[in-house]
Amino acid sequence: MYYRADKRDFSVDDLIVTAGNFQSLNPNGSDAIEAIFERVRPANKPVRATSLFLFVDERSAKKHWSKMTGGCLYIVEADQSGCIHKGDMRLVDQAFGVRHDQALFLK
Repeated sequence: MYYRADKRDFSVDDLIVTAGNFQSLNPNGSDAIEAIFERVRPANKPVRATSLFLFVDERSAKKHWSKMTGGCLYIVEADQSGCIHKGDMRLVDQAFGVRHDQALFLK
């Protein structure tokens, strides 16, 4: 069982795929952070824009969901063999938390 925070409406048994537009919905400065993530992305991993992000634990999912406007929190099933990366969302939050000082990242 996994959790998904999403602004789209889903019904039971719907297939959830990435909307592919999260970058365009993020605040100013996000492009610089995403560019860094892309620059250090291992060649065997897909780009973030084409990836579906799920949470393993409800607490982390609710924290992310609480930052959304008009979003829903879903309990989802996923084939674990399709999981190609497990990361710590706190690290992503930290990266985006300092986006106001983009010059630091771009040097």
